[in-house]
Amino acid sequence: MTILKATHLTKRFKRGDKSFEAVSNVSLDVKKGEVVSIIGRSGCGKTTLLNLLAGLINPDSGQVELDQMAIHSMPDDELTTIRNRKIGFVPQGKSLLGSLSVLDNVRLPLFLAKNGQDSRQRALDLLRALGIGELADSQPASLSGGELRRAALARALIASPLLVIADEPTSEMDGGSAESFLNLVKLFNDQGMTFIMATHDMKAAEISGRVLKMDLGVLE
Repeated sequence: MTILKATHLTKRFKRGDKSFEAVSNVSLDVKKGEVVSIIGRSGCGKTTLLNLLAGLINPDSGQVELDQMAIHSMPDDELTTIRNRKIGFVPQGKSLLGSLSVLDNVRLPLFLAKNGQDSRQRALDLLRALGIGELADSQPASLSGGELRRAALARALIASPLLVIADEPTSEMDGGSAESFLNLVKLFNDQGMTFIMATHDMKAAEISGRVLKMDLGVLE
């Protein structure tokens, strides 16, 4: 069963007087239960592609279907709801809200979904599995870069989405933390969850069923 289908995606940006294609005519099918890694040097278009697949930015041409729904044709409010329920997203950089504790940041997707689940215990379990359970009541500003990445992953996983999209998820993690992350990916993947990761980490690529290379906006 195909979870995600991207067809002829192209995204252009302007740099000074010139435009360039960050993503160039990319098509991709991802089936339920796959772990797909996208590798390539910095600036090759990986982040832009992930943002397109998650519905965070619109393509100049092409379409993305998530669970057979054309997400770039949806009204913004409907897309926001679908994204919260069906996509767990781990962006690059700091993404936790500074006004909330780590625990409440992780619980946030379930709160927004208003589905009545016991989000506190699930959030604690995920934080413990990632080795940062003791930081649940801390503020994001007190966490290291690697700890922030692990908390962002817990937030992405909490709603048991159809698809997790992660941009360099093991960056800033030490070897033990990265291993904990990859073990959690394998655990959730064994339960049927689908993952797409952009990564420079060869260990992350090793757990993937499919490794694709991106260069100058083209996916191979």
